Amino acid sequence: MRGFPTIIVLAPDGLERDRTVGFDGDSDHFLATVTEWADNQNTLLSYLKRWREDSTDVEWNYRIAKRYGDRGQSDLAGRFFKYVKMLDPDDKLGYLQEAEFNLSLGELHNDANPAPLTEFLTTVDNADWQYQGYQALATFYEEKKEFENAIAVYRQALQKLPDSTSLLNGCAWMIHWHKLQTHFAWGIELAEHAVALAPGDAGILDTLAWLYFDVGQIEKAAETMSQALKFDPKSSYLKENLATMQNELKKQKP
Repeated sequence: MRGFPTIIVLAPDGLERDRTVGFDGDSDHFLATVTEWADNQNTLLSYLKRWREDSTDVEWNYRIAKRYGDRGQSDLAGRFFKYVKMLDPDDKLGYLQEAEFNLSLGELHNDANPAPLTEFLTTVDNADWQYQGYQALATFYEEKKEFENAIAVYRQALQKLPDSTSLLNGCAWMIHWHKLQTHFAWGIELAEHAVALAPGDAGILDTLAWLYFDVGQIEKAAETMSQALKFDPKSSYLKENLATMQNELKKQKP
């Protein structure tokens, strides 16, 4: 999302019908959605009106939960996902697992309780939820400086998603950034695998270069950072990194 404003669609009486939060890159879909909302079709306001007519309708509870989630209002989304879970315990409409996933994320973010999400991830086979869930857990532990727990989460995640370049790079960067020396070798292994999967990704090459630098392979680090710069030649960040490594290399040469 780059510089796209929130657009709030109002009804004639001034009530908010709905709002956009960010932009997914699909301009046609974005325009169609806003146009639809201008006619009060598929808006949060219209969903809430239907819900007030029958608050026991699982479908409307689910749609409202999803819309609040899309808007980043996790507390309100959680309220309606709880209704979904309560109203359809036998999962007749197929929303139960998604409700449990979102509620477990809410427990993590709002109550600092990782247990529900940890348990959920032992049974789920949805790759998107696995990625989101493991990334959320790893970030949670990293922010608490519980790095060994974060490493354990990444290991579990990569057993299920071994070719996720985002997870590979995320873990490798964490190892570099926090100077987790006992894991440097594994971090290099992860970053090298990520580079093999996405050889033109400057960000991953940057991670790998810094890990080489961390273990004293300065020449290899500079070569790798130079490769990163080839894929993003305008990056002042990468240029500064390369200069740092080249200066260190000069210090080492007699």
